[in-house]
Amino acid sequence: MQQKTPIVVGYDGSGRARSALVWAAREAVHRDLPLRLVQVIPYAASAARGRALVVLKNNLAEANRVLDEGIQLTHTLLDGSRVSGTCIRGHPAGVLAEESRRAALVVVGQRSQDAPVSSAVGSTSLVLADHAHC
Repeated sequence: MQQKTPIVVGYDGSGRARSALVWAAREAVHRDLPLRLVQVIPYAASAARGRALVVLKNNLAEANRVLDEGIQLTHTLLDGSRVSGTCIRGHPAGVLAEESRRAALVVVGQRSQDAPVSSAVGSTSLVLADHAHC
């Protein structure tokens, strides 16, 4: 039996990401598709190599905690066997655009911004709207 293409959701634990996750989980049920949570860990910018490694380890631990929280939330909405998750280092828009190659749909929350939309150029959602493969 061929494996179904998942709905990918970018999840960072924020309120808007939780809203996106709930929507994506309901859409996964509606479309009878698996759900894949992706927690992106941005690269640490530090001149001291040792400090950068410590920051990355701390970020990975926190990212895994947030990812587990998101997976637990999805278990209230759909069968846990249909949910997977991963933490990936990189730029959020780039990682999610790459994930979109193997996705039926990519879902992200909108970051709260007080400035006009034009100032949001480069935001993850805008980059994905232009570069997602699904």
